[in-house]
Amino acid sequence: MDEMNMNLRLTYKIKEDEVVSTLDKMDKLQGSNKKQQLIFAAIMAIAAVDAYMFISTKNGFALILTMIFLVLGVFYKKKSNFSNRRLAEAFAADPQQIVEVQETQLQLTDRATSYEEIALMVEFKKSFGMNYMGNHYFVIPKHVFADEEQMNSFRNVMKEKLQERFQDQSEKM
Repeated sequence: MDEMNMNLRLTYKIKEDEVVSTLDKMDKLQGSNKKQQLIFAAIMAIAAVDAYMFISTKNGFALILTMIFLVLGVFYKKKSNFSNRRLAEAFAADPQQIVEVQETQLQLTDRATSYEEIALMVEFKKSFGMNYMGNHYFVIPKHVFADEEQMNSFRNVMKEKLQERFQDQSEKM
């Protein structure tokens, strides 16, 4: 690794929506939200059947069931996004995020993480998302890099250190 890569240090303030957007994409990519999506789809399917029953029979009970399942679906959807929102609030509450590329590890704000502990890093259109140490996540928006050269340097180091654990989804997501 050349000297420029070793001195890469980013300090930035992150916004909640940047974190939520990246974490939602990570969930989708890793399939960690499949169960929630299936449950939500089932609730909405039941609501659709009840709505059809109401339309065809004009039965008030079917209308009440439709409304109950719609409210339940909205509540469930919000609850399933709650953990990403809570994590985003915690990120945004920090006065600054720090990423420092070192030879054997990444310094992530208040935690040093070896490259072996990084399970997955994904490049998206507007950010890099990282899953490390089991269930920890870190988000690096692309706009925090000083220029394209600095971002390319970071990308190349991550590709070198993580190899198949680095995924480029920037064309898709």
